[in-house]
Amino acid sequence: MDRLQNAKMDNTVTSHVYAPVSDEVTKLNKWILEMLGPYVKGRTLELNSGTNSLCPFFLEYNRPIHLSDSNPSYLQTLRETYTGNRLVRDIHDLDLTAADFQQSHPDMRDVFDTVISLNVSMPDFVKMVGNLKYILPQKGTLAMILPAYTSIYNGLDQNLDDWKRYNRKVIKQILEFNFSILKVRFLNLDMDSAKYFSGKTGLSSLVIVQNN
Repeated sequence: MDRLQNAKMDNTVTSHVYAPVSDEVTKLNKWILEMLGPYVKGRTLELNSGTNSLCPFFLEYNRPIHLSDSNPSYLQTLRETYTGNRLVRDIHDLDLTAADFQQSHPDMRDVFDTVISLNVSMPDFVKMVGNLKYILPQKGTLAMILPAYTSIYNGLDQNLDDWKRYNRKVIKQILEFNFSILKVRFLNLDMDSAKYFSGKTGLSSLVIVQNN
């Protein structure tokens, strides 16, 4: 987070868009930002900013950021809250799980140096990863929170076959799309935290990768 903290503090910080989160979620967000700090560079995009956005922290550290969502209600709230804020460079209507994303967004190729996704859309993860590679240039950085249940069971039969198979696919997909892993940190999500992140309680991982 040093890279963010070294910037001059902005005294015109806009309050969080949504209902206040718990102290535990706030602490977790700060920990996530500590992990991300050394890897945040250039033009930064946050996906799914409509829930549990890191935007207030970026504003606190006087750091510019692009926000995005595909939910019309969230987009409206984001625009009502942040339009005119000099640090929020744009608010994008983006669905990274759309099959035709690259065709409908030709201006998005290699645009963002850093992409942060704390609320991953797991059912369409294959499409999402392919489109993430599209908007990230070579050496661009992607950070996301993923379930990490498979690391607990290590192949044992634990009545979690669907989770195990799916999580193996998730990790395999990241590697198959030619990302280099820069950092992995594990975190245990309680019920309060889980509703803002993966939606599932238990062990998850903060994965930071680089586009090859």
